[in-house]
Amino acid sequence: MKSKFNMKSIIIAAFLSVLLIALSCFSTVSAVSAAKQNLSNAIDDYYGYISVLGRPFSTSEASNIRLNDAYNAAKEAFHSKTATDEEMQEKADNLLYALDNMYIDSKWAKETYTLCLEESNESGLYSDELWLMFETELEELNSALTSMDEKRINEEYYKVIDIYNEMCFSYSAIGDVDGNGIVNIADVTLIQKYLSGDATLCGVQLYAGSVNCSSNEISVNSATCLQKHLSDDSYSIDTDNVSNGYNLIITPYDGATGKRMQTYRSLIN
Repeated sequence: MKSKFNMKSIIIAAFLSVLLIALSCFSTVSAVSAAKQNLSNAIDDYYGYISVLGRPFSTSEASNIRLNDAYNAAKEAFHSKTATDEEMQEKADNLLYALDNMYIDSKWAKETYTLCLEESNESGLYSDELWLMFETELEELNSALTSMDEKRINEEYYKVIDIYNEMCFSYSAIGDVDGNGIVNIADVTLIQKYLSGDATLCGVQLYAGSVNCSSNEISVNSATCLQKHLSDDSYSIDTDNVSNGYNLIITPYDGATGKRMQTYRSLIN
């Protein structure tokens, strides 16, 4: 009786041992699988970033090198038969970090800063509060550029962009270039004077003058579209309020003159 009990205990103990080993192996495989899936997701995020932006010329060289190195390491680990779950997770984290820390190139930030210095509030279309904030952020960006701190330059650059956007979105309607609240022949005349070099427009006026232009820049076509609209009510223009916009980025437009600003806009549907 005692012998049978001992044998049963041995069998149960052996079974439990095998079960524990199996569970341990399953847990290890699951952990590796999860890490590899995380790595795969990070690589997919990288492909998504590249497919949308390509190889962005406006990001710093250090950022591009960091991203490229992280991607190559991630790809190597993903295809490796010996990479552990810890190694794969580390490579995934490094790639995600690189994607989340793509800093603006200092030369690009400097060009934007120089361009913004040409902005003025002589038209009085910007509130004193917003204009003061804009000037303050410009000073901070200039200080960051002097420091050559990549992360700080990036932070101050986007602060300038954000306040510039806010300034533009506080304005009136597309087509109302002079800001008097209505679209009329005076706006056409102002656009023509600007194009001939006889008038200076601030950024928000350039945006307001980008009438029915696929590239969203003020042009001869802008004046033509406004003239057609004024002479024919059936010819419509985009009169959505600028405050409905959610993305406006200023970039150097004409490298030859350095005095024009191109604005890209995307309105909420």
